[in-house]
Amino acid sequence: MKNLPIGIQTFAELILKNYVYVDKTEVIYNIITQGKAYFLARPRRFGKSLLISTIQSIFEGKRELFEGLAISKLNYDWAVRPVLHFSFSSIPHKTIEEFEESLTFVLRKKFADHQIIAPETKNSALLLTSLVESLSLKYGPVVILIDEYDKPIIDHLNEPALAEATRIALRNFYQVFKDLDQYLYFLFITGVSKFTQTSIFSGLNNLNDLSTHAKAATLCGYTKDELTRYFQEHIAHMAHVRNSTIDQIIQEFEIWYNGYSFKWGMTKVFNPFSVLCALDQQTYENFWIKTGTPNFLVTMFKNQNPVPQIDKNLRVKSDDLVIVHLNQLPFVPVLVQTGYLTLTGEDQDGYMLDFPNQEVSRSYSLWSLAGTFNKESTSIRTLGITLRAALKELSFDSFFQQLIPMFASIPIDIQVEDREKYYQSIIYLLCLLVGIDMDVELSTNIGIIDAVIKTDKQIIIFEFKLRGNAQEAMNQIKDKKYYQRFLNNGKNIVLVGVEFSMHERNITEWLVDSIS
Repeated sequence: MKNLPIGIQTFAELILKNYVYVDKTEVIYNIITQGKAYFLARPRRFGKSLLISTIQSIFEGKRELFEGLAISKLNYDWAVRPVLHFSFSSIPHKTIEEFEESLTFVLRKKFADHQIIAPETKNSALLLTSLVESLSLKYGPVVILIDEYDKPIIDHLNEPALAEATRIALRNFYQVFKDLDQYLYFLFITGVSKFTQTSIFSGLNNLNDLSTHAKAATLCGYTKDELTRYFQEHIAHMAHVRNSTIDQIIQEFEIWYNGYSFKWGMTKVFNPFSVLCALDQQTYENFWIKTGTPNFLVTMFKNQNPVPQIDKNLRVKSDDLVIVHLNQLPFVPVLVQTGYLTLTGEDQDGYMLDFPNQEVSRSYSLWSLAGTFNKESTSIRTLGITLRAALKELSFDSFFQQLIPMFASIPIDIQVEDREKYYQSIIYLLCLLVGIDMDVELSTNIGIIDAVIKTDKQIIIFEFKLRGNAQEAMNQIKDKKYYQRFLNNGKNIVLVGVEFSMHERNITEWLVDSIS
């Protein structure tokens, strides 16, 4: 059984030390032979660094590493080309001075590696220009591979002035590519975020954005077919350890880690990091949140009041998914770029967005609620578990008594246009956090149900009233027969009317009834 490549980002090491490699080389072949300059945005922990390393090994002509892989059966010439690989995640950037000095140091080291004399300048753009021209004259057109191009910016989004200074420094560095075209054989840039073209890549009009392109839809991440084919032995072992079946393991993996769609209509992919961790630890947990959430996004969650409710009616245009201003980060595009939301459809109004899977929906719930209540994540999880137990026992007194002190902790200065929906959103997020199946704003033939929770044995219908009492909420459920659509599913139907008091800014009353 091959080793699981957790944290392995170097292609040669992965192949030589008997790690599992999910073969993406046919897609890579199509990309490197059909174009010259590309950009690819993907969330953290999605295999971008390994992709860059694989491309580097191809252009360095290391054919022996690719024996048996798809590209070895294709008509590739395996010519050795000069490669410049920059990983901006490893370039220190605590201050703009440190970043510029470190970038200059990296460039000078590459001069030395290729035995070329560097010019006497500290200007990184001039150094890059000289390096590329010199390499091209000595060895032929140059391949440039840039990984995590935006890391020095993203790490400082909580400090707008420093982020802006870094953006300008990077723009000055990247803009030299437009004048180096004749010296370049191939250019590939990866990162998490998509800024406007003029913000970073000024003048690079030939940069082909693969982020939502069909040819790159499965380039990063694992498809279901790849999961079952390359990790068959590991899945079988996990099924044995958990006293489960292979089909059950795959089904749980789909619920927890699948669902990412980078081009609507194309095959969805699993989060590769989470899959590897789950197979290694032989359990289903939220692995991605520990390393996949940038620090600036954690701050955004804390500062987002009211809690944004993600529903199936959310639409965006493709142009809305780029970041224009560093000091005014749009929340939904940031969620898409960081992997919290993914494409679930497309129509004349734009892309439809939703959480890709259970791991991500729970992550979103945890960060949102921790920010709303200003509490540690452990206390939020504990509350969710308590609520789940109360629902299982149909103990609604316990359910709402647990919620009342949490709502009471919400600062009074939070301005919310629709407070009823705001409270509903918080309950929805708590349910998401602990895996409770809750639908909101569910349409019927004569009305809209506020919320429905589905358990193994129960259907629980909620109606919330902000300008009315619990009895009025219960009457609405019965008068509009919200329960009718659930009558033939063999489960008990529970009706819950809830009053949110405008004066108390909290839950003040609830009534419970049932239908056989």
